[in-house]
Order: sequence, then C-alpha cells, then structure tokens
Amino acid sequence: MSPSHKQSGENYEYFYDDIKKELTQEGGFQRVTEVRILDRFLDKKLINKIYHKNILKNALIQDRKDDKYDMLSSLLISASTLLFFLIVFIPQKETFIRILFSIYIFCIYLVAYMFY
Repeated sequence: MSPSHKQSGENYEYFYDDIKKELTQEGGFQRVTEVRILDRFLDKKLINKIYHKNILKNALIQDRKDDKYDMLSSLLISASTLLFFLIVFIPQKETFIRILFSIYIFCIYLVAYMFY
C-alpha cells in the first residue's frame, strides 16, 4: 500500500539526505540528480506516484539549473586557464596566434554569457 500524500511529503523531507548519500556511495559515473533521488524514493515506496508526479517538474527544472551552472563554471575556468597561457607563454611577436587565442577566448565567454 502506498503512503498518503502527507506521509509522502514527510518521508521525502526525512529520508532525502539518506537517499542522496546512498546514491553517492553507489559510485560509477552517474550523477546524483534530483530526478534520480525522486525515482529512488518511488522505488522504495516511500512516496506515492501522485506525489512523484507533482515534484518531478520542479526536480527537472532544478537539474537543468545545476547543469547550466556546471557548464558555465567549466567554460569560465577553461577560458581563464587559456588566458593565463596566452599571457604567460606566448611571446608578443606571435600576433597571429595571440589573435586566434583571443577570438577563441571571446567565443567561450560569449557562449557562457548566452547560457547564463
């Protein structure tokens, strides 16, 4: 028998950290996302299907936000690293290479800005 809507909400609040830790400890290359946590709750019958359906949309939105943040962070770190190499290791007389690096770094910042 599946739990009531109120009991599902209480179970979600109470067991959230435990389920998240369990998914983290499974290892592998899978990320611990809100949707995976929600699905694990449903598999263990800690929440009912209606509660799962109600929370799923917010979980998908949160996962998209997290993905955008991860992508933005990666792009900015890579662009900063390339800028450091451009300044430190490429001599001033190599103007063509410096221009190419600058265009590439500008494109990275532009893509990061578009997704933010």
